Amino acid sequence: MRKLFELHRDNVNFELSVDPNFLRRLWVNTAALSTEVSALGELEWNEEQTELRIPDELHMIKQTASGGGVHMDRASIGDMLLDRADKGLASHTLKVWWHSHVNMAVFWSGTDENNMATMLEDLGEPFVSVVTNHDGESRWRIYAQGREFNGFAKLGDLEPTAEEIDSARSLLKEYVHEEYRVPFWGGGRGRRKWGSGFRRERG
Repeated sequence: MRKLFELHRDNVNFELSVDPNFLRRLWVNTAALSTEVSALGELEWNEEQTELRIPDELHMIKQTASGGGVHMDRASIGDMLLDRADKGLASHTLKVWWHSHVNMAVFWSGTDENNMATMLEDLGEPFVSVVTNHDGESRWRIYAQGREFNGFAKLGDLEPTAEEIDSARSLLKEYVHEEYRVPFWGGGRGRRKWGSGFRRERG
């Protein structure tokens, strides 16, 4: 496990450790596509929520994605939960939401903030959200102990290899349907925003 974040001050004790293979998987999957991509991960924690751990478990969901957004299919999420139940696997540990931002900076858009608020309300604490980009940058938000922790981290030192990217791209094709969206400009420091009302599918 790689200890990604640690905070011990002002009566706050908190640690987040992540399996290095999980971090590698995030970077490779991010680099494999020219669209955003999203998935769910597992979270382990102690009763006090002072020690959180993310193992190397990443669950892909069928989704529609573009360079400016991603939408996971609700029916596919339901199917996955039913399948886990049939196998006797708990679903209360699905408390990590990851998505990529392609070549953009790592931040949470207004839509992302709304998604996190909804997931936090449904799933409760602890809960972790992470966004990544092609440069191997990642930004994390951790909800635990009734608090909100934010942090930035590099996913690793070695960029994904061509072989890793090709392998990931083959796997992701099974889940990610690319969608082309026509951009329009609006607000927010000149950031490009994407209107869901202006879209057409490719292929």
